[in-house]
Amino acid sequence: MMWGGMNASRPSKDGGVPYFERLLNHPEEKVRVAIQYAESQIEIGNFHELYRSFEGGDHKLPGVGLSYYTKLFSFLGETLEKVELKPLIFDKWLANAHCALLIQLKQQKEFDKLPYYQSISLQNKFTVNIPNGKEKEALYEKYLSDMNFWAKALNVKPTKLEEFLFGEALDTNKRSDNPRIELWKIIIDHCGNVKRDDEADDESDVDNPLPDSPPPSYKKTKMPKKGDRRIEDLNFGTTYYPLQEYFRKCNIDEVTLTITEIQSILGTTLPNWAFTRSRGYWGNSGEDIHVQKRAWLNMGYVVSRFSISEKERSGSVTFRIR
Repeated sequence: MMWGGMNASRPSKDGGVPYFERLLNHPEEKVRVAIQYAESQIEIGNFHELYRSFEGGDHKLPGVGLSYYTKLFSFLGETLEKVELKPLIFDKWLANAHCALLIQLKQQKEFDKLPYYQSISLQNKFTVNIPNGKEKEALYEKYLSDMNFWAKALNVKPTKLEEFLFGEALDTNKRSDNPRIELWKIIIDHCGNVKRDDEADDESDVDNPLPDSPPPSYKKTKMPKKGDRRIEDLNFGTTYYPLQEYFRKCNIDEVTLTITEIQSILGTTLPNWAFTRSRGYWGNSGEDIHVQKRAWLNMGYVVSRFSISEKERSGSVTFRIR
């Protein structure tokens, strides 16, 4: 858990006892029994029962979630040479990697088809949501099966494939060849008809605003410039990049997006000044200072009208081809 970035003082999400402290307070004998049980199940390849036991069964360890107990499985698997199906770590970055590779293999056709990935998280950047219950269990087993199969095809150890796909921290490597960025881009580019996790199930909210790629014959207007200097496109991984890519793919002359739809595209909430100073935020000038404007201006669109409620933090914005 310390290796995974957890520390003894980080508070839990509910503000209670830190996760690491919860584990330290758990009886040592129960931890030892849980580890012995995990080892026995890995040896016979019974990942179905192993997952169930640690997720919420007899060997659930307090403060230890999926990404941490699968680390334990992985470390134990490395010590068992005769195990054919190697257990691997399954955290958010490897879930993203698995999802992206399934997309490339045409298996992840729709996010709401169980037992695959469900949606892109609105609350957490660079995160795909995974199903719960039995579907989560089935997805973990599929992840192990796929990763072991792909590693064998590549003639590498499963842990080496896992290590590569895990990528590097975004604060130290923001290059496009970082697997964390490269694989997330595959997911974003796939999201033409993805149902976002903040959308309701009523008919009006089911259709995602992201359109399919524009037809080859469609041409956008010339990219805007400031004087003789072209305003640079937004880089992948920046806040407004998804909105820029939405407009890059948009094939209609005028489109109206609600605030909910815009935040769904971005995968995060808009800043306060999008509501308190809406004229400045949604205006069409100052793109060299306010980067959000590049998302539509660089793709040949302008804001033609908007209606924003500061109190309700809602409204809509209409964009049209310049």
